[in-house]
Amino acid sequence: MINIRKTNEPTDLLNEKIRIRRELGREVTANDYDNFRKDNLNELLLREQGGLCCYCMCRINSDNMQVEHFLPKGNPEYAARALDYDNLLATCNGGKKKGEKNNKSLYHCDTKKADALLDVLPNPADESRDYAEIITYGADGKVKGVTTI
Repeated sequence: MINIRKTNEPTDLLNEKIRIRRELGREVTANDYDNFRKDNLNELLLREQGGLCCYCMCRINSDNMQVEHFLPKGNPEYAARALDYDNLLATCNGGKKKGEKNNKSLYHCDTKKADALLDVLPNPADESRDYAEIITYGADGKVKGVTTI
């Protein structure tokens, strides 16, 4: 994992949150994210992450990515954060293949995490934390924790 430096929130995302609050008179819900057109969002997330999955760092593109909600939108406690740009990250498809029967034991990244709260690691977009102080990569490719969180 690497730290992700978030760019400015996309205007269309900001406008959608404003519209929901002003016109509908309520807070954002998980359904609002599901109904939001994501073309611009996906491209921006890919660009700011250099085309890498925020978790496993494999190469991703618009065809094999999905949007991760670090604080899960399916958890009622965090549903209002469904359109918060700092909560949105690009991930790989996590071993899920469209149109095929999938072996769930091979799932990883966001597909494995699903709506669970990943509280053992900070959000990769949290600029107050440095992943270089938390995770190292050995010459053999093994990932090791450096410090206790």
